[in-house]
Amino acid sequence: MRHAVLLTQNTVSFLNQKAVRASAGSLFRVPILSGFKLDGLVENLRERGFRLVAVNPNGDRDFREGDYQGSTALFIGNEGRGLTRSILDKVDLKVKIPLAMAVESLNVAIASSIILCEVARQRGAGPPIRG
Repeated sequence: MRHAVLLTQNTVSFLNQKAVRASAGSLFRVPILSGFKLDGLVENLRERGFRLVAVNPNGDRDFREGDYQGSTALFIGNEGRGLTRSILDKVDLKVKIPLAMAVESLNVAIASSIILCEVARQRGAGPPIRG
């Protein structure tokens, strides 16, 4: 499996009517696995050789400086609570999305889209974005 979305316990169902509508059906084109315990998932991915990257407002580097070429697991928390300190302490890299001063936070869908666009760019998906 090349790409997948892994959802932890207590995540809203990806089959929720609003999620299905917002994805315009795209969620049926990507493998989605749910019900994972976050700590166990982190350890399992590490053992399998994944680079663990957390998206966090206090990240150490701009997200565009991250290397997403190899097997990479992105951890993106919600805008309310974000990721726990215990998870942030276990990842290999913490990246941030620079925001204009008037913007407090991005919701998880927007943050995910921004990061995944950079992942796709680095992996050579599609033409370069100009402008």
